[in-house]
Amino acid sequence: MRRLELGGVILDSIERFAEITGEEFYFGGLGATLIYRGRRIILYKESAPGGLRRLNWTIAHEIGHALLCHAESTRLSEAEADIFAAELLMPEPAVRMLDALFGYPLCPDALTAWFNVSRVAARRRRAELDRKPFIQTDAGLELTKLLFPPHIFAGGQIRSLYI
Repeated sequence: MRRLELGGVILDSIERFAEITGEEFYFGGLGATLIYRGRRIILYKESAPGGLRRLNWTIAHEIGHALLCHAESTRLSEAEADIFAAELLMPEPAVRMLDALFGYPLCPDALTAWFNVSRVAARRRRAELDRKPFIQTDAGLELTKLLFPPHIFAGGQIRSLYI
């Protein structure tokens, strides 16, 4: 992955950032959000175990910290970043649409395949969604229309799900 800057937040690998700045960072996790020279920076380990699916989660989690303006790591800030990552990577309206299309709640392995997330993330998301009812919103409906246009499904079955 290359360096990315969006909304004043820089996303880069720890390895590349250390090479460019000459700084060394030590932390136990797979990613970190920090302020460096007045800029919010999200760093991730390129060589992190778990592959790209785990890396997706780490980056989404750290984006959550950055956008939620967390100043320190607390149980609450970690939980909020996890909720943000889950909704970013596996939006509830999209998961519910897939459940409706298949006629049953998709198992975590199917969510892993559909959303390119780790099995752990998919299991947690499935358990979370199974505990609560779904309330469709206009924003959620628009998202599902963007992600699942009616013409991609034979027979137009998806049209009835929009109503």
